Amino acid sequence: MKWTRRETLGGGLAAIAVAGMPSVAAAQNYVLRPEPVMTSLGGVRQELLGFNGSWPGPELRARQGDDMRVRVENGLKDGVLVHWHGLRLPNRMDGVNVLTQDVIPPDVSNDYRFPVPDAGTFWYHSHYLSYDQVSRGLFGPLIIDEQQPPDVDHDITVQLFDMLTDDSGVYDEDTGAEQFTSAGRIGNVMTAIVSRETVQRGDRVRLRLINPSIDRVYSLRINGIEGMIVALDGMPLEQPR
Repeated sequence: MKWTRRETLGGGLAAIAVAGMPSVAAAQNYVLRPEPVMTSLGGVRQELLGFNGSWPGPELRARQGDDMRVRVENGLKDGVLVHWHGLRLPNRMDGVNVLTQDVIPPDVSNDYRFPVPDAGTFWYHSHYLSYDQVSRGLFGPLIIDEQQPPDVDHDITVQLFDMLTDDSGVYDEDTGAEQFTSAGRIGNVMTAIVSRETVQRGDRVRLRLINPSIDRVYSLRINGIEGMIVALDGMPLEQPR
């Protein structure tokens, strides 16, 4: 089946088949350095956590079938791990404390290497003290493109994030028992981090939505455009809706 430009958003993302197509695996090499970063959120200067000096971390990108090679160099004063959220990968590369590897100590590096068999929208984040490290911003987008990506004008990633602040507007370091047992750590400052903020009328946009907030569930409405949901949790739907 050949997909036209006009048909792409309506069904192309859900039905492009790559099985049996010849491809050459490439190695995508990245370095991630978790470290403190300064940024402004809620109109207040915040000392948060990020990767490579940026908050959130940089967008990592590969093509379906590639090999990912990521060196994590711990620039924190605490331990850290990196979990590749939603990816199908070898268990020893999953980045979960105790279950798959030991914590990476300060000033120590760890190499993650794994193939990426599935295209989709994923993300990476700390999996050590994640209730604190992720809520401080230690996360970033991970995009795996199809062998034949759909024909769109813009591929835009949106990360939805909330942060709990104290009376002075800075990150609230207090963690109460109720946040673990019932209430969750629900932030009082919400923001959307968008990889591109402007488009032209008539552009065809592939919109990737990621929710790195550790407890909040968002209700989203997008007004003034027509579109279809073509994938959930990084996996294409059988039929767009």
